[in-house]
Amino acid sequence: MKKVILIFSLILFVLLISGCNPPQQPSQTQEGLGTLTGKVYGNVPNTVIYRAEVIAEGGGKTYKTSSDKSGIYILHLPAGTYNVTVNMETFNSETKSVNISTNQTKTQDFTLTTGTTSGPAPQYSLAESLLLGMTMPTSLDMKIIDIKALKEKKIDKAMGIDKSLNSKNVNKITGGVDYASYIVLYFAEPVNSIPWGIKGFRVYVSESGDGPYVLLGAGSMDSNVVEDGIKISSLEPYKTYYCRVTEYGDFGESELTGNPIPIQTPKPLVLVSPENNAQVSLPVNFQWESLGDGFTYEGPILVFDTNFHEIEQIYTTQTSYQLTLPYGSYYWYLEGWKDETDDNGINKEQVSMSYFRSFNMPAPAGSNLIQNGDFSNGQLTPWEVLLINIKDYNYYSVDAGLKVLHWVRGNSNNDGGYVGAYQSLNIDTTGKSKVVLSLDVVIYYQELDSDGWAGGEYPARVSIFFEDSNGNQYEYKKCFILQGSTINYPENNVTSIPKDTWYHFEVNLMEDPNVASMIQSHPYIKEIRVGGNGWDFEGAADNIYLGVQ
Repeated sequence: MKKVILIFSLILFVLLISGCNPPQQPSQTQEGLGTLTGKVYGNVPNTVIYRAEVIAEGGGKTYKTSSDKSGIYILHLPAGTYNVTVNMETFNSETKSVNISTNQTKTQDFTLTTGTTSGPAPQYSLAESLLLGMTMPTSLDMKIIDIKALKEKKIDKAMGIDKSLNSKNVNKITGGVDYASYIVLYFAEPVNSIPWGIKGFRVYVSESGDGPYVLLGAGSMDSNVVEDGIKISSLEPYKTYYCRVTEYGDFGESELTGNPIPIQTPKPLVLVSPENNAQVSLPVNFQWESLGDGFTYEGPILVFDTNFHEIEQIYTTQTSYQLTLPYGSYYWYLEGWKDETDDNGINKEQVSMSYFRSFNMPAPAGSNLIQNGDFSNGQLTPWEVLLINIKDYNYYSVDAGLKVLHWVRGNSNNDGGYVGAYQSLNIDTTGKSKVVLSLDVVIYYQELDSDGWAGGEYPARVSIFFEDSNGNQYEYKKCFILQGSTINYPENNVTSIPKDTWYHFEVNLMEDPNVASMIQSHPYIKEIRVGGNGWDFEGAADNIYLGVQ
């Protein structure tokens, strides 16, 4: 799966695969004309050539067509004698003389060969190569999703949606989402390990192990086939296809698969809950339809501002998952994957990607947006440790073992640094009249007798980061310093407190007109940080509360 993750990357790469023209269907001879038809075969037994160019020249005119997926071509021609040539890239052309009579059908088959010599084929093994069967959405119905921001951020590219897949064989499942499938052969060998004389590879595909096999994919060494692989599009979900792989060059064409390799394109991965734009409560229960036995499911839980940011990850073999998340709006999608190895030593993988969905978890009025703000379980989670400018020789600690958030820094060697913890948030304060912050804080030690000379250094501080829709940030900060210290930066919202004494702080940020103005222009709360910065210091915080109304 890791190879596929690198190929499809959360998080997000798009395979550009060309669609296919609909196959020609035989028709009756047109009045006053004759019909030339036949099949274009490959030199490998039981193979036909798709999209071979067929050119008939005679009577001073040229007529063209191409072969369909059955290898059949059809030309309606005036009576006469024609030189008929069949061309296909990387194959040798073949020309035959054909006589056409009015209102009659002439059948003429062609077999295309490869190469110019009859020498032995280079020895190459497909062992450790990857044959991937993939199913994914072809498009997103933005009316169903109804996320204005995503319309402006090229959601198809961000989420790996392949709009270039041909929709003729698309299977429409649910929710305005179409799916299509394809097969990709990725070679294990680096390009410099491919034996000399091999000019490229071809993939013949059939819906039956008995064939016939249609040439649907090819790649030359000149086109970086080893790095890019060979992609075959316009396939159907949840269907077994059989593949034969050949190498070609001046030596001709040689089959690399002893037996046809079956590969299944998986079912579409259909999300069940949360439904799109659903209002959910904690904990969030995720569910989706099973792809079958042996599949693993993984995918990110994302927030969106100017880009997508992953804050949690689903990883399970079940068809449900439960997560506790901060209040806010989220987006999610899944990949289901299954690995196996073929008798030829080829790695086979099925991957199915779901469509993209959103859900909302609004905070109840007055509820605490901070998770584990009282540290009553003696654990930091979901808080994460944050260290800035901390050196190897520094001593530091961040923990909640005493059921409070405690931080300490020592051996600073007169060099400033930050030690603390942060929690990611995703809260929209638009239209809110209250943004309330409260906490209990204590300072145990402070090396400096002032708030320093580098913009402000405080043994205890709180920062709340707000963003606008363009990702521009505003930082609200509240800083604490020991009583008797010199305050050089009062603009940092500094309060002096006694040593070793818990101090309760509470404020409605919207009561300060300047702060309220900045919040209104930067309405999204993205992160809270609690800790200290400066030289040596020690502090703690408890009962951290953040609410909006």
